Amino acid sequence: MRIAALGERSTGIFLVIAIILFLASAVVAGVVYFNKLHLDRSINGENGLTESLKKAREAFDKEFLETVTRFDKKLKSGSELLGQHSTVNPLFAALNQYTLGTVRFTSFDYSNAEGGPKLSLRGEAQSFQSIALQSSSFVSSRVFRDIVFSDLNVDSKGMIVFSLSMRVDPTLVSYLESKRK
Repeated sequence: MRIAALGERSTGIFLVIAIILFLASAVVAGVVYFNKLHLDRSINGENGLTESLKKAREAFDKEFLETVTRFDKKLKSGSELLGQHSTVNPLFAALNQYTLGTVRFTSFDYSNAEGGPKLSLRGEAQSFQSIALQSSSFVSSRVFRDIVFSDLNVDSKGMIVFSLSMRVDPTLVSYLESKRK
């Protein structure tokens, strides 16, 4: 008999807990439902957020908005142009830094075609060894690429004349990159 009494009590406790949980979930569901109704009324009802938003849109000056929109387009196009703008000052600084004292350039041609900026130079050096050292200097710079010395000849004064073509790192001649440094 004792076992049956314990079983009935535990069933009664579980039943009470289940009823309490059911009532609590019913109360929470009711609160959520009425909160949803209240939010719907405040958004869509009289003087709700939807109507307030319509009134706020109408309050804006359309001419002012058009002016601001045009100004924004001008700023974007100016930024785009500035991003494409190049400057050769850092290029000359790099050439000055990496050109040996025994080498001088007599002709300079810069182009910015597909594949990035390109230099075509003519120059003269005191010896073939100077040209080899100059090539090493440009390679070590990491701002010059695809370095090709050609048309090597000895002129009447004993100087070695040459042609040089090489690509330039695009970030070196980028106006925006130069301003960030």
